[in-house]
Amino acid sequence: MVGNFDLFSRKAGFNTALRHFKFTTALVKSISGGANIADLLNNAEQEGSITRQQMPPIISALLVDKFEYHFASRNITRMIESAEDIIAALAEWTDLQITVVYHHPEVGAFIINPREKNSWDPVLPILKDELITVYIQSLSGSLSDKQLNQALQDVHGVLAGFDAPERPEYRAKASAAKRAAPKPAATQPAPPGENHGTVHTGSPPVIRWWSPMNYSITEMLRRGNELSQATAPPTRSWMFLFIMIMNGSRTSIRYLNGEKLSMALRS
Repeated sequence: MVGNFDLFSRKAGFNTALRHFKFTTALVKSISGGANIADLLNNAEQEGSITRQQMPPIISALLVDKFEYHFASRNITRMIESAEDIIAALAEWTDLQITVVYHHPEVGAFIINPREKNSWDPVLPILKDELITVYIQSLSGSLSDKQLNQALQDVHGVLAGFDAPERPEYRAKASAAKRAAPKPAATQPAPPGENHGTVHTGSPPVIRWWSPMNYSITEMLRRGNELSQATAPPTRSWMFLFIMIMNGSRTSIRYLNGEKLSMALRS
């Protein structure tokens, strides 16, 4: 009941409400980025972060109030035993973010991403005349209210077993501006007379193999430090690891940045 704050009068109730609020607000960024709320809620329930009873209030708070999804409820006019035809029918409507809520009369609400088979598996079969609510929004924001209301009717039709109509406006528009391909990073040549092996540049980790056969340990460490400073980006500080590998008469040094240390050793 609105205005009833009895839940907050005890520490346990207050903390329960606080966790719910924090979890709900944390979903906003993911949904804004294109995530389907059904996937987020079902994953959280499997991890034990939320209960099924929390899902309907979250759907109402976020999809209805926050993101202003269009929604409509109907009693399904057939038994749904398999979702393969539904998944195939909705596959091309890529600009529509669709969430389906199945109101099971005993267990409660199931939140379904209708394009994902794993989301359907726990609820099938759905019996005829069970209550289904469809929530829809345009990912690009390009569809009008009239088009979204039509999309609701179309999705309900697909759930009822009808063929999906041809709706090119439901497809995401490809961006006209082509992104330029990133240029490969330049490879720094090794100093004359020294074999530094292959230099992998670009995204970290930067890895080099150096096989100085005739240097002392002090000289090898000095040269390795010079190379590490030469390859480190000027805007970021890197930590390098030196590994001495003794293999008979061969001595080599491997050094790499500290973000990812691979312990594979070259024979």
